[in-house]
Amino acid sequence: AIDDITQYGLGVANNGGGTDGLEVTLPSLTINEGDHILVAREPQTLAAYFGGCFDAFDHVVQSDGMNQNGDDAIELFQGMTVIETYGDADVDGTGQLWEYAGSWSYKVGGSFVYGGVDCAAGSTATQSSGCPYLFCE
Repeated sequence: AIDDITQYGLGVANNGGGTDGLEVTLPSLTINEGDHILVAREPQTLAAYFGGCFDAFDHVVQSDGMNQNGDDAIELFQGMTVIETYGDADVDGTGQLWEYAGSWSYKVGGSFVYGGVDCAAGSTATQSSGCPYLFCE
């Protein structure tokens, strides 16, 4: 559990160009162990896509700073220190196991689960996609 997540933030390492540093500071929220957090540019679009299972997210944070295209590494910061990276900040993720273009990835039990590249392309709802989101099945 974290009483206030403002000490944490995110960064996007675009196209394998290395870290761009902290780009998104998370708002003041209390997080409990096991909470699901969604950080998105357009939460309302994802609410329509996820439908009834959108409620599985305990916290939804709108942020224009999340600007990636599915092959960019995502960095989690505590203060100004990277404490975890999804992908590799120095590698364009195209064709990598961690590429998430037209898809999703989720960390559970210390490992990432992947939907599969472009598995959601053309779908209007996660339930009818080729890869329903892990908590929407």
